[in-house]
Amino acid sequence: MSEPLLSVVIPVFNGAEHVESLCNEFQALRPRGLQLVFVDDCSTDGSTGILEGVLDRQAGDELVCLAANSGAGYCRNRGWDLVKGKYTLFFDVDDRPYPDAIGAVLDKLEANEHADVAICAYTYERDKPELGSDMNKEDIKIFDKSLGELESKTFTLEDNSSSLLITNYPWNKIIRTATYKASEMMFGNTKVNNDILGHWTTLLMADQIVITRDVVCSHIVRASGGNITNHRNETRLAVFDALNHVYDFLVVYPHLRRRYCHIFWEFATRLLSWSKSRVDKKMHRRFDELTTELLSRIDLEDFVLIQSRRAPGLGNKIKDHLFRG
Repeated sequence: MSEPLLSVVIPVFNGAEHVESLCNEFQALRPRGLQLVFVDDCSTDGSTGILEGVLDRQAGDELVCLAANSGAGYCRNRGWDLVKGKYTLFFDVDDRPYPDAIGAVLDKLEANEHADVAICAYTYERDKPELGSDMNKEDIKIFDKSLGELESKTFTLEDNSSSLLITNYPWNKIIRTATYKASEMMFGNTKVNNDILGHWTTLLMADQIVITRDVVCSHIVRASGGNITNHRNETRLAVFDALNHVYDFLVVYPHLRRRYCHIFWEFATRLLSWSKSRVDKKMHRRFDELTTELLSRIDLEDFVLIQSRRAPGLGNKIKDHLFRG
């Protein structure tokens, strides 16, 4: 089989109702060269049998069945090992792809050999339509500031570091496979927030980045769903492991840590504020203790730089938390 243009890595846990329709939606990309890589995370609803029936092994599709439930991040990393495409998209089994838009983004990447990743627009499909279908408000602001009246633009991270603050979804980015096979791009192994490490390592290791208004997917949100992101228990504390993993990466690359320290700590404080509102109140004391531990890792020179020049308000917020009471 010749190299496919695109590989799509899809974790599956009890996704039987979505698998066949998702495969059918991606078929529009098959003539351009498509590899589907599914990683079944110990499903119990018959997903495995459906996948075995619909995948095209002659086209190079892959199915991995894990021996133990390991979470979406582990599944993405496992599927990443099997990717053969020139480009890779990490997708979720219960979301909706738009193949024409994905194809348009692939054309943009093909036209620029220095662009390692495209950050794409997305919409929501909610069971509460009154909440709207637009991207997150902060993401809209970053897209508008980055693009102005343009539909797409290529930039370096140094020129547009605010792109690091775009929501860390895995499915709104298409990456150049060879670049990240040679780098340290990976997802975390935490049950939730495993996409944070993937988001940061992808953007930090890119030569150039495309940002485009092409809407490549709809993220389907069910407020009453049983997925782990709706839980309010100790599982949510994995956000600290996820943020520490990113900071560990930045420590290894001090030039990147210094350049983007204000962005990382802004990202971290925003995410922690959001996460705290989604855990049971009985966990707030532990949440605050872990927040202090994370903020205490800040490099002193970075803190001085943040407070004196780059983001004084953020610096004061960090100081107030560390020294309150």
